[in-house]
Amino acid sequence: MTVDVGDVIDMQVYPGDSSGNQNVNGGYGWYTIANLTTNNNVTTRLSAPSGTPAFTGSTAEYIMERPEISGSYTPLANYDSAEMNYDAVGEVSGAVTSFGTASGASSQNCTMRTSSTLLSEGFSLDNSDTGYIWFAGD
Repeated sequence: MTVDVGDVIDMQVYPGDSSGNQNVNGGYGWYTIANLTTNNNVTTRLSAPSGTPAFTGSTAEYIMERPEISGSYTPLANYDSAEMNYDAVGEVSGAVTSFGTASGASSQNCTMRTSSTLLSEGFSLDNSDTGYIWFAGD
C-alpha cells in the first residue's frame, strides 16, 4: 500500500480472536491501516507468544517518539497535524467483551522538544479524540 503526502490514513489496533472478532482473551493483536484517499487497506494479525497472559491493564498509550541512532536523534516527519478519533477501550465482564469510549478517561498533554525548540504537541480534543500538531523541524 502506498501513502502519498496529503493522504488521509486510518489505523485500528485491537485485541481479537483468530477471525478478527474483538476479544481481549482472543490471543491475537489485529492491525488495520487504511488509506482513505485511495480506498486501499492492509490488515494483519500477530499471535501472542505461547504461555503469555491475555491482554490486561487499565490504561492505553499512544507513543510517538523520535529514536536516537549513533548518538543523534533521527529526523521527525513533518506530519502537519494528526488526530486519533473515537479512542476506545475494552471492558471485560465474565465472557462478555465490549468496546467503546472510555468513561471518565483522561489524556495527558505532552510536548516534544529539541533543546528549546517546540517540535510537536499532543492534547485532548474531547473525551474520545486526541490531537497532535507539528510546529517545527530541526
